[in-house]
Amino acid sequence: MLIIIIRILIILLTVAVAGLFLHILSSAKEYDDMIAPLDEKEFMLKDIYCIGFKIMDMMNINLKTNSANELREKIKILYGDKYAEFYLRVYYAQRISLSFLVLVFGLVISCMASGSDGIILVFLCLLITGAIYYYFLTLAERHKSK
Repeated sequence: MLIIIIRILIILLTVAVAGLFLHILSSAKEYDDMIAPLDEKEFMLKDIYCIGFKIMDMMNINLKTNSANELREKIKILYGDKYAEFYLRVYYAQRISLSFLVLVFGLVISCMASGSDGIILVFLCLLITGAIYYYFLTLAERHKSK
């Protein structure tokens, strides 16, 4: 009985998260001009970065923290002072958007699993989402070393 209740909660969570993803995606077209100049090879799936930009604006993400300042310095080396703020926002939007996308797909897959496997997949999904977020957090450092 407990597993059934947890599965129902997972399904409700999935519907809510997927609905939020689609709502933000459909309402974030104002950021299309920001993603248009980005290179598709360097910024994969750039068309969904508008989600990250929208979330950053909705949550008033502070880009003046120590970690943001460190990333800004790395970005200045890559793109120059003139474009540092733009690419800082792009990197933040990239990691938020792609992490959110992985979270949605992971939750959908966990809903398709049977029994307690779905519960395990939710935790695995959260772990993978964290790994994706960390990967894109360190992406600028890897670009700098090339």
